[in-house]
Amino acid sequence: MNFLKNFIQFKTLDPVVRQLVIVAVVSSIGQIIFGTFINIYAYQISGWWNGLLRGMVGMLTTTFLAFLVVGVFSRKYNINMKPLLIWGVFIYGLSFLFMIPKDITSIIAWYIVYWIGNGLFYCAFNTYELKRVEIKHRGNYSGIWTAFSWLAKILVPLFVGLLFFLMKDISIDPYVVLLPIGSVSCFISLYRLRKIPNEYLPKLDLADIRHFFKRKNARWLFNVSLRGSYWIASLALLIISFYLLKTEANVGIYTSIIALFTLLALISIWRQVNENNRVRYLGFACLGLALMYIFYAYHITTLWLIVVSIGSVTLVPIQSIMDKVNYMRVLESLQSPTQNIFSPILSAEFLLYVIRMVCIGILLFLVWSNTKTVMKYALIISAIGVLLIWFSLRMRERKQRDGRT
Repeated sequence: MNFLKNFIQFKTLDPVVRQLVIVAVVSSIGQIIFGTFINIYAYQISGWWNGLLRGMVGMLTTTFLAFLVVGVFSRKYNINMKPLLIWGVFIYGLSFLFMIPKDITSIIAWYIVYWIGNGLFYCAFNTYELKRVEIKHRGNYSGIWTAFSWLAKILVPLFVGLLFFLMKDISIDPYVVLLPIGSVSCFISLYRLRKIPNEYLPKLDLADIRHFFKRKNARWLFNVSLRGSYWIASLALLIISFYLLKTEANVGIYTSIIALFTLLALISIWRQVNENNRVRYLGFACLGLALMYIFYAYHITTLWLIVVSIGSVTLVPIQSIMDKVNYMRVLESLQSPTQNIFSPILSAEFLLYVIRMVCIGILLFLVWSNTKTVMKYALIISAIGVLLIWFSLRMRERKQRDGRT
């Protein structure tokens, strides 16, 4: 089945899921601006690695608290997820305007507001996703999601890179133009949310949460927690790119070129992947990424930036598609006997929060070293994370073959 046929199958997805994909892709314009450029912006203003990592602590805590507040209220009320989606996207968009004054107070305010929106949005989005995407469509859904995401990653950094290049000789700060664009992209996606129906959560019981942490679910918990350890790689790779390429314009244009080749690789890879070989492909991607991260950690040079980028062109789309399918499967497997879909989402978010905080804590401990040292350990932590994901998948596959699922 080729790439175009998979895109045509987009119409076979649940109508609600189609709207969710559109909303996520449109609002991802703002998220890409954040992930690529606002982190660089914060990195420069807030005291380099020390300030950026402390900001990440507040960011992750704010996101988790948003999930937790929803969980607390869902113990007494049947919460409607649609208003959470709307408020999450709205707060996303609003947050960019907090960054226009270029000072540390604005950075802190932005982190808090943005990640409240992030927590509310993904709290609701993950619930819709698990309830609406049928198992047989998850591979196709994840592929479509990834393809649209990479298309946005081509266009947005290219536009922003050109913006910085064209405005370098003008007295106007490019960020003053860029930040409202992030807001507008989020506000536009609100229009699509009107077509999404209400989705009420059943009341949450503490027994639903306890079920997640039972001993028999240990291998699933292991798999969920590992996602938190390689999350730091995206931040490290971004800062390394800025460290080596020197300017936002260079980072934007370079990122777009890599994203273009990644999308082309995705088109080819998509034809080969199916339910029978998904774990093997994910294992290949994890092993390759881990080796690249380790080599890169000890060779932070422009040459290795190019080498890692070329390797990532093939490995990152495989990992992105397979990991999303695998994560949805894990959450579904961890549902309580009452089939409360929100309990594994909340519990997994807690576990991810803990692991991510441990990773940031390690880097904060090392932050007094020079920049290259912090980057090196960030990449090593990420390499260990993806290797352990590969290991856990192999163990699960072996148990399933032996009939001990």
